[in-house]
Amino acid sequence: MPDQGNVNGRSPGLTPVLFKDMIAKNPKDNNLKMQYANAQANAGKIKEAMATLEELAQAEPTNPYYKEQVAELHIRANQLDNAIKAYEALLAKTTEEWRKTNYNSRITQLKAQKQQAE
Repeated sequence: MPDQGNVNGRSPGLTPVLFKDMIAKNPKDNNLKMQYANAQANAGKIKEAMATLEELAQAEPTNPYYKEQVAELHIRANQLDNAIKAYEALLAKTTEEWRKTNYNSRITQLKAQKQQAE
């Protein structure tokens, strides 16, 4: 099985259909579902990838990785307001200083990017 990756990565030859079939056989494999979200995003199915990631976030509510990936998909879809809101929600929930630093940095970058686009 390839590395979990993220929604900005590439998994050549691994289509959403292939992952859907694999998930049907292994419905509790969240790593496989992350790969599915990655394949969906790479196939241009951003909304579907977000839905898969939200499902993962519900299954593992203490793991912020999935919500981080949703935020990144908002950026990829040029939905900067939604990305900022997603990172702000993550920031409000974290107690880890390194995550706070990363989220604050990302929010600052996105706000600057949004301001340049206006």
